[in-house]
Parts: sequence; structure tokens; C-alpha cells
Amino acid sequence: MGALVPWLLTGVSVGITTGVLVRARQSTAPAPPVTGADAAQKLRKLGLELASSRSENDALRSELDRLLAKPQEGKSEATETKKPTGQPVEAPTAGASHPPRELLVGLAERYRDALSRSTAGDERAADEAYEAVIRLVRSGPEAFPVLRDAYLATSDPRLRAVMIRAFGSTLGAEANEFVASQLQTETDPELRAELVAHAAHMVTPTTAPVFRDAFLQALASDSVPAEARTAALRGLRYVRGDLAVDRALLAAAGDPSEEVRLAAIEGLASRPALRSELQGMLTSDPSGRVREIGQCRLLLTESPP
Repeated sequence: MGALVPWLLTGVSVGITTGVLVRARQSTAPAPPVTGADAAQKLRKLGLELASSRSENDALRSELDRLLAKPQEGKSEATETKKPTGQPVEAPTAGASHPPRELLVGLAERYRDALSRSTAGDERAADEAYEAVIRLVRSGPEAFPVLRDAYLATSDPRLRAVMIRAFGSTLGAEANEFVASQLQTETDPELRAELVAHAAHMVTPTTAPVFRDAFLQALASDSVPAEARTAALRGLRYVRGDLAVDRALLAAAGDPSEEVRLAAIEGLASRPALRSELQGMLTSDPSGRVREIGQCRLLLTESPP
């Protein structure tokens, strides 16, 4: 038995050492690379988040910092911007007050061109567009003019539908007014629907009056799809004491689409003066699902005795 003890101790030691080495290798293993398809998906998801006030939270800030801190192997064009002189320029950090305009212009052009190549099937271009738009949005309101110019210089509605997602609360009041103005003048039905949906993400109690007319116009148009009408109704949630808005909500409560009716019910239930009319409409709604959800909405928003 005494002769076996050294062998047992040696076996335990080897096992522990092996386990430590395996864990060390696992902890230092590089993260799997982000593919072009993943980048394109992240671009759409991040665009929606950047378009709302949620882009200000710490979690998204950390994600942006992590992405921008990726190793620049070989200083590829996807992660480096150059001045006309050929000297590299570092991207502005969050909170920078006056990033160089030539840097912003270069990033905006890269963003637009990379999106164009991405739609043609270039997977690497999706990564370039993703990184460029992150840097632009992090620059704050200073980036708005170059993003606006890049958007207006693009005639393809598909590219505009993607680019519009870069406009959000971090770019200041001008970005809100620009999206609202585009809603008033855009004639392409798909792009109009994208603008309505994006504006609904951007709206806040402060900016609600900026988008009011655009949302009402979307609800009055027969060519606007149900998804965009639903977004417009939710975008009107902050507009109170407005007779035109109240009438639009009541009219939408009779929309052929269940999702549109549910969005209208959500807005009506939060307005005490319209609750009795909503109750009557719910009683006659042909959908059991809408009636049940509507009654729940009324109960949740009912004032305490």
C-alpha cells in the first residue's frame, strides 16, 4: 500500500495540472470572428437601438467600446480612416466636442459606399458599414450634416431605408426634424413605411410634436401598410389633449388589421375621456383576441378608486 501512495499522488498532480492547462487554453482562446452575415444582422439591430433613447445606456456604450477596440490586424481599411494627406486619423472618442470634419465626411462616404457594396453581396462591406456608422453616431450632433448629405446623395430607396436608422436621439434635434421632413415628402411606399417605423422609435415626450403631423398623415393614407400604421399609432402615444389625434385613434380602432386595432386600443385606454367609447367598440369587435386584450388594457389603465 505504501508503494502505491507516490503513484496516486503523482496521478492526482498530473490531473490537476492538465485541468488548469485546459482551462487556461479555453480562457485565452480567441472569440470566433464576426461574419459578414452576422455584421449585417447586427447593423439592423443596432440601427434600431441607436434610433431610440436606449442608445444612451451603459450597456450599449460598452458594446460600442468593445467593437471599436477590436485588434486592427494589418490596419485594414475597414478599421482605419485616413486624411487626404495619407496620415491615419483616430476615430473620435465618445464625448468628443469637435471631431475633424474631414474625418466625419470620410466615414460618411465609407458608410454609404460600404452599404452599396453590401447589398451587392460583399460580406466584408457589411463589417465596414457597421464600424463606420458606430463611429459616426458616437460623434454626436457633429456627424448629422454629413450623414444627412450621404443619405440625400443616395437615390436607392433600399439603401436609404438602411441609412435612415443611423438617425437617432444622439444626433440632436436636427435629426428628428430631418426624419419628420422626409416623412412629409417621401413618395416611395416602402421607404415611407420604414421612415414611419423609425420615427416611432425616435419619438419622446419632447419630440412628439415634431412627428405628430407625419404620423397622422400615415394613418390617413390607404397606401401605408399595417405595420407602419401600427408604428404611427404608437408614435402618437405622447401626444395628449389633441382632438385630431383622438379622432385618429378612434378611427384606427376599427381598422381591418388586428394589430392596428390593438395599437389604437393601447392609446385609447390611456385616455380617460375616451374609455367609454373604447368600451363600446370592444364589445362589438369581431376578434375575441382583440376583445380580451382590450379589456385587459382597460383594467391595467383604470384609475384606482
